[in-house]
Amino acid sequence: MAWASTRAYLWIPVVGNIVAVLVIPFVGNLSDRIGRRPLIIGSALGCGLMSFVYLYAISLHNLPLAFGASLLMWGMVYQGYNAIFPSFFPEQFQTHYRVSAMAIAQNVGYMITALLPALFTAVAPPGSNNVPLLIGAITCAVTAISAVAAWSAPKPTARPWTSSASRTPWPSTNPCMTLLRPRPCAPPCYGNRPMKTLLVLNGPNLNMLGLRQPEVYGRETLADVQALCHSAGQRLTWTSSSTRPTTRAR
Repeated sequence: MAWASTRAYLWIPVVGNIVAVLVIPFVGNLSDRIGRRPLIIGSALGCGLMSFVYLYAISLHNLPLAFGASLLMWGMVYQGYNAIFPSFFPEQFQTHYRVSAMAIAQNVGYMITALLPALFTAVAPPGSNNVPLLIGAITCAVTAISAVAAWSAPKPTARPWTSSASRTPWPSTNPCMTLLRPRPCAPPCYGNRPMKTLLVLNGPNLNMLGLRQPEVYGRETLADVQALCHSAGQRLTWTSSSTRPTTRAR
């Protein structure tokens, strides 16, 4: 079978995705320990450098080297970016337009990516010399821009939810939870209806409170949040009990 056969190329994304599924959980755990920014920067720069190796392997018609370089670049190094950016970049936008801003930015990026093959063909048409160097340099420049964007992105700051007539801010630095107090009627109640149970649901990854980026999210742990729920319930003359992973106030 010729080294450049279609079958060989089709196996690269298949095996690469299998490797990625195995690698992503380890990348997530690592980001909890060292932060998201270093992984995104390192992954972007690493993929740019690995593109030289991959293109060089193709120029040599070396299928094992091309296959191995592709799996290393896509299945492993790239996952430092791919597994982290959905939680890193959305935090740069305010919550009331975060979904729209992220969707627009990501689709603009996809559009630019779709135009890159045309750029590569214009810069290094078939039969050109030094194709790995020319295309690799462009790829490395693009990934360097991504790394600079991650490096220069401001750190997200904790903003407590502003109070309204029916709710008060959560009495801690945790921006993910807000305590809903009963409205002024015969407590506990909601509107004109008696409230029998207030169920406080803990969101995903709140077990990392106080551990991951405490300078951003605060040093209070999930146990502290549960203790505040119990204390608030006692002040409202409710009895409380806890179940994992949720806290219930009765």
